[in-house]
Amino acid sequence: MRLAAAVSFVALVQVCPAGRRVETQEPAGRSPSNQSPDDWNITFRVSGGFAGISRVLTVASTGSVDATDQRRGAHVAGRLAPADRVEVETALAQLKSSELRRNAACRDCFQYDIDVRLRDRRMEFHVDSAAVDVTDVNALVKALSVVLSRILASH
Repeated sequence: MRLAAAVSFVALVQVCPAGRRVETQEPAGRSPSNQSPDDWNITFRVSGGFAGISRVLTVASTGSVDATDQRRGAHVAGRLAPADRVEVETALAQLKSSELRRNAACRDCFQYDIDVRLRDRRMEFHVDSAAVDVTDVNALVKALSVVLSRILASH
């Protein structure tokens, strides 16, 4: 039930001049038959900002977490804390169709690129820190940012 709203998307593509959201459906047979509707995998990329960071977080419903800070050359693998999993799944359930924006004039903004796989569906979100607060991906960006910072701090 907690991901029912996220799984019920209609496959569509929305593009706006400043950002984009893309959803596609994977071909049949690509996902294992033992997956439940709650199976998900997210790749979260954060780049830009004044310092020019480049970080990647991969997190899955299995609890596996993999984080990389490409600028520092740090790579950490670990497990998702139960409270963090609840935050991520709650944010996933809140996702809905929206127009995402990137502010071309914001040179020091963080760029957030999120690739979400829910069973046989794939969604991509591209938004920056100047516009994320007014989107439905805001809660997901916040939850993933906390996980990314926490796991990289443990290195």
